[in-house]
Amino acid sequence: MKKPRITALLISFTLLSLISILTLYYTQSLPTEKIQVTTLWTYGHYGIYDYVAALKENTVYYNKSTLRPGEGPLYLAITDQVAITFNYTFQSSLPANVTIQYYIDETLKTPKWQRLLHRTNHTTTEQNEITSLDIPINSIPLISLSQVDGLVAKISQETGAYVSSYNVTVTTGLYVEARTLEGQINEAFTPTIAAIFNRGTAEGSVLLIENLYQSKTGSATQTDIIPQDWVINQQYFSYALSVVSFAGLVFAASWFVKTGPATPTKPEALIEEVIEPFKEIIIEIAKEPQTSEEQLSSITTIPVKTLEDLVKVADALDKPILHVHKSPETHIFYVIDETTRYEHTILESDIIKMTREEEEED
Repeated sequence: MKKPRITALLISFTLLSLISILTLYYTQSLPTEKIQVTTLWTYGHYGIYDYVAALKENTVYYNKSTLRPGEGPLYLAITDQVAITFNYTFQSSLPANVTIQYYIDETLKTPKWQRLLHRTNHTTTEQNEITSLDIPINSIPLISLSQVDGLVAKISQETGAYVSSYNVTVTTGLYVEARTLEGQINEAFTPTIAAIFNRGTAEGSVLLIENLYQSKTGSATQTDIIPQDWVINQQYFSYALSVVSFAGLVFAASWFVKTGPATPTKPEALIEEVIEPFKEIIIEIAKEPQTSEEQLSSITTIPVKTLEDLVKVADALDKPILHVHKSPETHIFYVIDETTRYEHTILESDIIKMTREEEEED
């Protein structure tokens, strides 16, 4: 195999090995399994508080005795009491058997102490095969501002701990059980609001009631682990590609080394190889005999194409072949027959070139 072909083969397997390494790294980084999460059903808890504030006779809201959310600030001085209602909605994407227990807590809270004002009894509601359930709750005790202020003043007097800020929280505690064909839930939903007594603010002394809408959603899911066959197949392919490419690289590299450039043969040895088959009729001379110009002009020189042809001439004439080396690389072989000189010239560079060409063809 010629050297250029071996070199091309070595380069090809080197590139293929690099590609196989990258392919192997890429395929090994891919997950062989995929986690698939399937939503079986969804549900939601939705709570909406509402209030109606009863006003004292006043000049701020002319000819108006009540205020609803968004209709204006609840000034403490002109607000008498607040009636709070609550509506709960349960929604499901699948028909469900639902059991709901709920209660109401109303608590007076200050930074230093708190007092439970009211707690309703637990109430249970059940519905089957429903996707939506509404429960209006109107049993929340009224918040009387004068009673709250009076209770705060009394406890402050008893404890000696004066408080300037306090609020009344309303908590609806719901415990929901819902059962479907795709699973069930047992969880609590406790939406809470606070009626905050805010005094001496830039807007005046007002009662703040915020966060009227609250919700909580969830879902039941199923998790499956799915084998990714295409990744496994790619990994097997990368293994095979790596084995083939590295084996080919080792083969090409070893062959390249074997056919690598040999130690250059000395020109003298090459000349000896050329002469070897004919050394019995070749005579080495140190230098050509000196001849006069008159003698040179009378000699006819006939160039012979190859050394083999010159050997034939020597055999025919029964003459020896004379060999002289002229520095730096010229070798002259000739046969003299009276006034005729048969001559063949060899250059060392030509022998080296021919030897290299023969090695590349092998």
